[in-house]
Amino acid sequence: QLERLCEVILILLVGCTLFTDSWSWAAVGTALFLFFVARPISVLIALWGVRLPHRIRGLTCWFGVRGIGSLYYMSFAVHHGLEQDIALDLIHITLVVVTLSILLHGISIKPLMGKFGKARCRNTHQTSLPAAP
Repeated sequence: QLERLCEVILILLVGCTLFTDSWSWAAVGTALFLFFVARPISVLIALWGVRLPHRIRGLTCWFGVRGIGSLYYMSFAVHHGLEQDIALDLIHITLVVVTLSILLHGISIKPLMGKFGKARCRNTHQTSLPAAP
């Protein structure tokens, strides 16, 4: 419960720090590039040679590693000598990426996991049937 409470507080803090001028084409484009190109390609490369069903690879490509690492890396970069203009752009882009991630992944997790669960049940029942004589 403490983890969920911290998660809600973090989401509220991210939402409070967003400004209307944070939503630039560069920030939204960066988020879309990360979600639909960079993360899927990096996951596929990382899982190269690993025997996994395609649906698990697909879920991993879409959801990726979850966490607040991007906020940590952003704050580290900002506090270690970035120029103010670049730091402000980086903050806006990071907050938009985190916000869109929360929205898109939050909306898609229940239907995708539901499909994954149904497919898993079908495969379990198919493989547990006795072999024909």
